[in-house]
Amino acid sequence: MTDGLFQPRRRIDPQAAPAAQAPPAYFFTNERPRAFLSGLPVMPRVRRALCIGGGGDFAFSLLASRVFPGLEGLAACDNRPLAVATMDFKRALIRALPFDAAARLFGGRGGLRLGEALERARPFLSSESRAAFARGADDLQALLLDALRASGRWVAGSLRPRHGWVDYLPYLSSADAYGRLQRRLPLLDIRFESLEDALGGRAAGVDFAYLSNVLDDRTYCADPDRLLETAAEALGRGGALCLATQGRTAPMTAWMASHGLRLIRAEQGRFGFVSALQGHYAYSFLLFAKDGRG
Repeated sequence: MTDGLFQPRRRIDPQAAPAAQAPPAYFFTNERPRAFLSGLPVMPRVRRALCIGGGGDFAFSLLASRVFPGLEGLAACDNRPLAVATMDFKRALIRALPFDAAARLFGGRGGLRLGEALERARPFLSSESRAAFARGADDLQALLLDALRASGRWVAGSLRPRHGWVDYLPYLSSADAYGRLQRRLPLLDIRFESLEDALGGRAAGVDFAYLSNVLDDRTYCADPDRLLETAAEALGRGGALCLATQGRTAPMTAWMASHGLRLIRAEQGRFGFVSALQGHYAYSFLLFAKDGRG
């Protein structure tokens, strides 16, 4: 079991991570990857994968899926201390809880109080993450999601399960998927570093990389051209790059092509009035193959 955190350049300060001025973190994702992941072909050549961390949900969903049967390692990286602590906390809960308990807790149907959740997670949780959560949310007697919401340290909209929440958390779609995730958790490395550093530092390269929507806006990434170049260089022979984007499928496809990446699969997000009222975002998921090899 790969417990603990990889902190190759700097270490998390558990006192500063949940501070009011620290970058906020998402607890649950605002992307719906279930249909996209379930529609992907099996990719047996993928051994090494890397994804942006966020709240960990995409990484957990990859491990729960059948897409990468030969996966040997998945790195989930983020340079926000509270995001890293959140991934670590959720990983520990997944190790500790059976499927029904996890589905109730993450599905917003009651479950554990914050103090109880910390106690259940304790054997599998790093000391930095445990201290960050205990400091970031004071009311240990409140239900977990209520306590985190009241703290104001996490993005408020990410602490309530959305309509059709299993589409956001496909690792909780069935006991079978959840069990697969639990068995494959040893493959997950949680890293406190930026995407650029993680990709640039992997001498052996990666077979699959997921960048979420960080290339959509310089608010998310100060130098998207450099990040894309680093990702394209890190991809191994026949590697695949996956993105999420809002309404930018055509320009993204052209941009990727200029770096030798060919679109091989897309799930187009469609905006609708009812969907917007339910709090959904219209993300499209795009999968590219390096140098046209799909």
